[in-house]
Amino acid sequence: GPGDIRVVKTLLSLKRRYWGRVFMIIGNRDICKLRFFAELAEGEDGSKFEERGGAYWIPDPKPFPDYEAYLQMHSLERGHLSTLKWMLDCNMGCQHTTFKTRKQELALLNRVVSDEAVVRSFRDAVDPSSDDPWMLDFLRVGQIALVLGDALFVHGGLYDEALGFV
Repeated sequence: GPGDIRVVKTLLSLKRRYWGRVFMIIGNRDICKLRFFAELAEGEDGSKFEERGGAYWIPDPKPFPDYEAYLQMHSLERGHLSTLKWMLDCNMGCQHTTFKTRKQELALLNRVVSDEAVVRSFRDAVDPSSDDPWMLDFLRVGQIALVLGDALFVHGGLYDEALGFV
């Protein structure tokens, strides 16, 4: 639902207050959010992503359309708005409601609510020069793996063959 900004900011607040007792385990979908900074930058759109190799981590045949096909399927114009919608829908593992719920959350936070405001909110969340790079802050304090005592915590899982090498 509409709560990712508030949830992450709450987690960051907990981390700041209880630095040695609160740990953020981040995963691939968290780290992939760094893409917003580059791919929603001025002069960029989804076609440039495709030119650079596309979503190489999704095996062929891809279950989702490339950027050009997505534009045609949804009657969208090339630009930041269509790029963000395509990224969320087709290669970031998001639910198809992510764009809409971000817009709802912006309204709940009494911010400007428009399609462009949603695009800005995703890019600003990881832009080091923005006023509030909350997702970048989350990624900075996050860990891919954490060892506490004799327990290893990761987002996802480890193959049996990896045990003993970590």
